[in-house]
Amino acid sequence: MSNTVNEAAVPSKLKRRKLVDRTLPSGLDDVAEESALYQEIQDMERSLDWTISRKRMEIQEALGRPVKIRRKLRVFISHSMSGQAWQEPTANDGLNFETGEGIPAWTLRIEGRLLDGGPQRLNKGAQRKFSSFLKSMIVEVDQDPSLYNESNIIEPPQDGFEIKRRGDMSVKARILLHLEHFPEHFKVMSPLADIISVKEETRVGIIAALWNYIKMNGLQDKGHPTLVKFDARLAQAFQIPEVPFNNIPELVNRFLAPPDPVVLHHIISVEQPIAPNMQAFDIDVDMDDVFLKQKMNQALLSYSSEAQAAISALDDEMAQAAQSIRNSKLKRDFLTSFAEDPQKFIQTWIASQSRDLEVILGDDGRGVRDEDLRRSDFFRLPWVKEAVQTFGMRKKVREKLGLSRSSSPQPSPGSSHDATLTTMHTALVIVKASVSGLGVPGLEAAVGGLLEVVAAAKASSIHSRNEAPNMRDNQDEINAFTQTILRLHNDIITPLKTGMSNSSTYLTPELNQRLDSLTQELQQLKAEAEGLATRGRWQRFLNAQDDIELLRKLNLELDQNIQRFMMSGGIASEMAITELDQKISTGFDNIEKRWDRSDSAFVAGQTELLTYAQLQLIKNLPRAHARHDSAVRNEAIGCFEGTRSNTLKEIADWVESTDRTRPIYWLRGAAGVGKSTIAQTVAEREDSKARLGASFFFSRDEATRRNALLVFPTIAFQLANFNPQLKRLIAESLEKHPDVGFSTMRQQVDKLIVGPLVEWGPSDRIIVIILDAFDECDPETGAREILTLWAAQIPRIPINIKILVTSRPELHIRNTFQLPVLRQISQQCILHNIEDSIVEADIELYLRHHLNEIAANCELEIPWPTDREVRMLTQYSGKLFIFAATVVKFAGDPKVCDPQGRLDLLLEERSSKERSRSRSRYQEVDQLYSQILNRSLPDDEDDREDAASHFRKVVGAIVILFDPLPSGPLEVLLCLPQGRAKRSLLHLHSVMLVPESLDGQIRVLHPSFRDFLTDAQRCSDPHFYIDPPVTHGRIAALCIEHLISSLRRDPIETGNAWILNSEINGLDQRVANAFKRHLQYCCIYFGSHVASARRDDLQFLHLLDVFLSTRLLMWIEALSLMYKIDSAIEALRAIKTWCSPIDEINPRIKELLSDAIRFLLQFKPSLRLGGGQLYVTALQHTPKSVLRQQYAHEMGPRYILRGILTGWEPCISVLRGCLRPYCAAFATGGEYIITAGISGDGHIIEVWSVLTSTEVGSYTGHESQITALACSGSASFAVSVSRSSPSVHIWDVVTGALLGKLLDFQGTIHEIRILQGEGGILTAGNDGVLRLWDPVTCALVSSYVLDRNHRITALTLSQDDCWVGFGSLDCAVAVWQLNANEPAHRLGLHTNSPAYKITFKERNNNMLVSLAGEEICIWNCEERTMVRSISILPRTKHLAISPDGVHAALVSEASSGIEYSVQLYRLDNWVLLTCLTGHSRQVNSITFSADGSHIVTAAQDSTVRLWDSNTGLKSGNPGTSQEVFNHTSLSGSEDGSRVLSASVIFNRVRFWDINKDTPLVEIETGITLVLLAQISPDGRWIATGGFSEVLDIQLWRTETMELTTTWTAGYGWDYEGPGATAFSRDGALLASSFFPNYRAGIYIWSTESYEQQKRIFGFRYPVLKLTFSRDSTRIFALSRGSGSCEVQMIDVLEGTTILKVDRPELNLGASSCLFYPDDSHILIRGKTPHFSTHVLESETLELAQTIENAPVSHVRRHADGRVELAIIRLDPDGALWEVVGSTSTRLCWLPDAWRTGQNTEAIHTTMICVGDRLVVGLKSGDIGVLDLEVLRQIHRQR
Repeated sequence: MSNTVNEAAVPSKLKRRKLVDRTLPSGLDDVAEESALYQEIQDMERSLDWTISRKRMEIQEALGRPVKIRRKLRVFISHSMSGQAWQEPTANDGLNFETGEGIPAWTLRIEGRLLDGGPQRLNKGAQRKFSSFLKSMIVEVDQDPSLYNESNIIEPPQDGFEIKRRGDMSVKARILLHLEHFPEHFKVMSPLADIISVKEETRVGIIAALWNYIKMNGLQDKGHPTLVKFDARLAQAFQIPEVPFNNIPELVNRFLAPPDPVVLHHIISVEQPIAPNMQAFDIDVDMDDVFLKQKMNQALLSYSSEAQAAISALDDEMAQAAQSIRNSKLKRDFLTSFAEDPQKFIQTWIASQSRDLEVILGDDGRGVRDEDLRRSDFFRLPWVKEAVQTFGMRKKVREKLGLSRSSSPQPSPGSSHDATLTTMHTALVIVKASVSGLGVPGLEAAVGGLLEVVAAAKASSIHSRNEAPNMRDNQDEINAFTQTILRLHNDIITPLKTGMSNSSTYLTPELNQRLDSLTQELQQLKAEAEGLATRGRWQRFLNAQDDIELLRKLNLELDQNIQRFMMSGGIASEMAITELDQKISTGFDNIEKRWDRSDSAFVAGQTELLTYAQLQLIKNLPRAHARHDSAVRNEAIGCFEGTRSNTLKEIADWVESTDRTRPIYWLRGAAGVGKSTIAQTVAEREDSKARLGASFFFSRDEATRRNALLVFPTIAFQLANFNPQLKRLIAESLEKHPDVGFSTMRQQVDKLIVGPLVEWGPSDRIIVIILDAFDECDPETGAREILTLWAAQIPRIPINIKILVTSRPELHIRNTFQLPVLRQISQQCILHNIEDSIVEADIELYLRHHLNEIAANCELEIPWPTDREVRMLTQYSGKLFIFAATVVKFAGDPKVCDPQGRLDLLLEERSSKERSRSRSRYQEVDQLYSQILNRSLPDDEDDREDAASHFRKVVGAIVILFDPLPSGPLEVLLCLPQGRAKRSLLHLHSVMLVPESLDGQIRVLHPSFRDFLTDAQRCSDPHFYIDPPVTHGRIAALCIEHLISSLRRDPIETGNAWILNSEINGLDQRVANAFKRHLQYCCIYFGSHVASARRDDLQFLHLLDVFLSTRLLMWIEALSLMYKIDSAIEALRAIKTWCSPIDEINPRIKELLSDAIRFLLQFKPSLRLGGGQLYVTALQHTPKSVLRQQYAHEMGPRYILRGILTGWEPCISVLRGCLRPYCAAFATGGEYIITAGISGDGHIIEVWSVLTSTEVGSYTGHESQITALACSGSASFAVSVSRSSPSVHIWDVVTGALLGKLLDFQGTIHEIRILQGEGGILTAGNDGVLRLWDPVTCALVSSYVLDRNHRITALTLSQDDCWVGFGSLDCAVAVWQLNANEPAHRLGLHTNSPAYKITFKERNNNMLVSLAGEEICIWNCEERTMVRSISILPRTKHLAISPDGVHAALVSEASSGIEYSVQLYRLDNWVLLTCLTGHSRQVNSITFSADGSHIVTAAQDSTVRLWDSNTGLKSGNPGTSQEVFNHTSLSGSEDGSRVLSASVIFNRVRFWDINKDTPLVEIETGITLVLLAQISPDGRWIATGGFSEVLDIQLWRTETMELTTTWTAGYGWDYEGPGATAFSRDGALLASSFFPNYRAGIYIWSTESYEQQKRIFGFRYPVLKLTFSRDSTRIFALSRGSGSCEVQMIDVLEGTTILKVDRPELNLGASSCLFYPDDSHILIRGKTPHFSTHVLESETLELAQTIENAPVSHVRRHADGRVELAIIRLDPDGALWEVVGSTSTRLCWLPDAWRTGQNTEAIHTTMICVGDRLVVGLKSGDIGVLDLEVLRQIHRQR
């Protein structure tokens, strides 16, 4: 029957519901054994469905993404010639210059096509055009621009790749192909590329790789998954610790750059060809894979709808069957359970029905169920006892709080119901009274109606109980309804009443609306309950049970109404929020009013929203706390009211003026006249008017507030907070240039200030910037640069910007304001020139006010002081406000509290002295300082001396330190007990700022006090005079003592010397913990203190000796961890300069200093990477020197077997800046180097510090190639010439600011010089006129016609500025006396070429040296004759003479190869002294420094090199050949013990036996053209080959180095190279390829019998590479030609070909090949530029593996027989990597001497792996050998 009822109760919709559950209930195994099989099938089905769904989803996602396939794009480059000398003459046998017929020319053609991708991938449609694969193409031709006027850089049209140029000389072409990618590809810049191991990818791919890195390293914040917390590497890269994930794409964009182009090289030879002039290159391109997309579409469509419908029908049938089985199982379980234990079944069933009933009746389930109370087991549960105790405790608490009802009479069981109802009624009456006082009539009526319902229900309950006691009454329902009404009272009515009693304004419209809604709902509830309240007695009795249901319904609705109201906000919280909202609105009204004055855009609501990353960029700007209201300036005050009114009004008028011609106001005056107080007042006034953009108050007491490099970032930070729009623009600029805060000041002002202001747009608004105490800016050159940069950039700013500068009238500032660019835009006010009466009136007003305040505070009798005393103090002040301020502080010192006594002391001492009329300006303030100091000392003589000594020690350090220290670290530095420094200054608070905490800095209140203490003329008392040199010496000694006692190796305890700084987590904090504040100061500044000490004070020489001998490397390590390597260089140079004239110093210490400087300059790149690198890298590579000997014990495991230089190289440092430096010169007496060249943004001039070899500035004003540079000797300006007009620019070397342009000239200027004495500028050009210009006004002073008929090709000045030497186009050399009326004197003519370089031999000498063609001529200017003519190397283009006239430096182009050297000769006898090697491309410029100690060269290898000429001269061997040995090929024995190197350029071969550590052996081959050199694997034999008259191969025995035999291999080899040779592993056989009569073949020779064994033919192309198998039975041969490549396996014994296969992927050629140790594979190393390594299977010659970017590859065989392929790579910055599989290990860092070129090709072609050794060809011509196994062991132990 129950089943029938259940089915009838089921709604019809549920019966028609589709069944989807096909699972069977558990427990069917015993009933139906097939159920387990069904379950397995169902699991299999689910797995299959999931797989199909996942695959379909993956296919659908893949269809939405571009599907790419890699294809080969073959590029054909060929050229043809016409009109060449070897070709047939034209028909008319003449030249036609109009049509070009008959003129020698060549044509370069570039074509391309896509190779087929196999039968399945082949696209039968139209072929894509070659141009569609390219975004752009540039062809660079290495053609002399002086001979041909066409441009050497060609951008051909996309579909017309044919270039024709005139010329009869072979040239090199460099083709740059920029490939078109879709989606667009980007190159990932370092360090992000190193972190995510992605070099080039789409933007999406790059972000995905970064996301994978974040997931793998668990960088997501677990609490906030959208936040990514960076690890040390990412934090170092992005310069922020964390970022929201949605901002990661913006961060990644900083590291994205366009991909590198594909570079192809082609030699356009105009000689008669012996083979086709064509080259083919294969380029990998990505294309859409249409075939794969079609396959995926077919896979999706194959899943038909018919099959899906059939499956769905079967699923329905299975679901119905499963449902039937579940129902049957349920019935069976029910009956089985009842049959097994009827009693337990019934009890369980009753308990279940009871729970169901409670749910139906609405019981929330809280408390104990009645069903449970029926059982005694319930009361024995473990928690019952605890519950009883808890109840008792709560009862006691209620009694204490007065809430217990124990005082009320306890109702009897019969009256408990009535008592409950009475209590509820009382509570409801209270509710009604509370509502009546609320003042909301509707709510009051509704609640009153509900109370009537409760009363009626109560009456009905009583009546029902009396009439029918057994009938259930409605007590529970009334109780619940009453509790709900009480909730209404407590949660709504009471908070509302409390809030309205405080203020009626809190009842907001929104709250009123919600109360109205609640009132309406309660009134509806009241209407529903009115029937219950109006019933009669019998109706209540009859309907008692219905009332119960009605009460439940009313209770539920009331509860829902309360909850609905509360969900939209509680009354109390809404009241608080309303009050807070009113306060916030008031605050925002005030803010809007202020912004309304500053920015109308803000009032309009145009707020600028910045991302978190942008805010972090602004926040992380390096800056100083130098604003006028900064906390560090808490003692700063403005002008006293009523003083300085005229000056303040003048400044206010200047600020308000709309005239923008004078945007800079310079307020200058002597120390103490009140400049800073005026600046403070102006800053406060302009800030109140919202016009103060930024303020920077300099102070020499704080390193950050005097640092010139922090000025512009600080101003930018304040400007960002000045205006929201400007903040956004600055943030956007920082996103593009995230490191600009650490760049040069020129970049800072351009990117951070001027650029955003320009983009902000034109406006009439005023922005004021204040620079106070500008004379305290450090260094002085920085102050000069700041002013000139403002002068240069202000005209660009379209806003009324005003810059107020206050300073003392120091010389460098005065000179800067005298520059034309500043003089024209600045207004000046000399503060100390204001009338005495005005200043004295202001001081008197100031004194009267502050002294009256002191009188009031100390309760002195009024008047105090008297008028006479005030006038005397005013007279004594001498126009110095600092005097008045100090008097006030001294008299009102609260620690003494004796104003009258102190004032009497000041006046009496002055009245007792006769005042001199000619007293100094500072006499009164000096006397005041002396009185204050004397007053601070005790009266006892002994105590006085002790106190004075402590004063000099403490205050001396305070005024001398380069970076002020807090009092705690200062006491540690001075070795004083804690608190001693502050006690020494107890009575000096009127002149010193002494903070209470140990972290506060003790400072002088005014710089004049520091000036007084350090000037012996002003401070005559020896107790207080601080001698700066003596104090510097004392502090230097203390610093060295601290360094000796505290420095140690690995100070931050990483335990790993190889780790880089960027890899150390929390580096800054670990450095701060390891180096306390005083120790950091010692590390950075001890050298500056030594350099400033007296040379006769030798107290710390012993300490210096100990420090340099024991702690030098630890000190460098510490500075590396602090990123202060440049500070180390500066410190050591300063110490070396200080030590040089001192004879008492140990010479070994001087040598150690020199070594340390060279050590830092040589290895600075690696030392910047990590502190430990100096032990494991730099020290290992240090040449044999005192430094290496002294610290040899610090090296650790030595992995360099050969290559340690015998001394320091002449090259001091390599400057890598612009791409193509044209010229370089020394500036400002050799302090700087300036270089001119091309950068990514155009033409640029860079300025480098000779001291630290770092870039310090740049100038970018030229729009075309810069052709000449000239620098002044003493002044800091330079002149540069370019091809554009106006071509001559005058600019400041230090600041990079443009000072002027020379405009009044005609023609082109080729030469320019600067008169060192007068500073005039000489120019000469193609009109033959010499012009003299004024560098200040840029006006033409005079001109002189030197040679009107011929342009001037070379120009020089004598060092006394008296004579001008010049060369002209007619090959003449002449001299002219400057400003003389006589004509120029011709000295003579060069033979075949005009002079392109000319210079005077030495100071005040009449000898002139000129370079022309292949000769150098020395002329006597007085006798007008040639003294000597010297023949030199051909194609010599550059000449430099040392200032003393002793040495000459020449640069000539090598005939071929990669090395270009500088030759140094002795000029008097023309003996070659040495060659300076290092450049890998043509040298464009060479210059001596003014003292001749240095040489600077600029070359086309994108480097500028600084050379030590003295070291270079010492390293040479005068009179001997100094030819450069260029390693063009290297080979080694199998164990790496013997190495052979050949220099094809110089036809030389060298041999080394590494194990014996013997010097190199030069092999005299006697061959005219050496083309190859090979050593046998066993090291016994050497084969050399080349051309004399025929092709010869020589066999040498290594033990004796004797020539054993010579074989003639033929008459010709392939034009691409010398062919190939290979030894068998045992050295018994030598194979050599040949190509006689265009018939390729291989010879096999016996090294024992010297006889030919085999001669093998059958090759279509010349054989370029050969290698023997390990068992010497097979030879692998690679031949190439006509755009194809063929590989063969040859049987050595039979001399036949075993296998021949075409391998087009090897068409780019190979540098070497070899068999694996097990002969299973063949390794083929690729050539440049791709360095692709290929692995072939030896049995089938099938390609097994291809590895890109594998320049040096070798096969390692482990002891267990495993074989693995290892790749060696050398980054351009010197990092050496080994890659095995997916693991990359940074082995070590190689210095510049180990890198034979500056590009990948030059570096890796002179590097091979032999055994476990890496052999590198060094620039010196020697070799370097690294033990790779030692390096691997080191890194395994890390």
